[in-house]
Amino acid sequence: MHDVDPEMQEFLSYVENTTDDFAAQARSPLIKEIHKKVTEVKESKELEVEYMTLLQRDRENIQQGQENMAALTKILLEENRTDDLKRALEDTDFRNELFEEYNIL
Repeated sequence: MHDVDPEMQEFLSYVENTTDDFAAQARSPLIKEIHKKVTEVKESKELEVEYMTLLQRDRENIQQGQENMAALTKILLEENRTDDLKRALEDTDFRNELFEEYNIL
């Protein structure tokens, strides 16, 4: 990391150690400004609710995707379409075609 300029090194150190103490001793005004915004976000109840809502939505989408893939896998295995299953795992467009074909989405 010796070939990285000092300001970038300080920023990377801040990313690893995002504390008030580190920001206070930082030489870079950019780090001080970033820390000010980070602190505002952390203290904002409105942003906390928005973040938690997005996190919940992401979890639901992941679960739905897993359920869709499990349903598709079951169908393809029952129909002995193992080559199509392998292809579906690698090819998003083909997988989406199969989801439509079997009304899984």
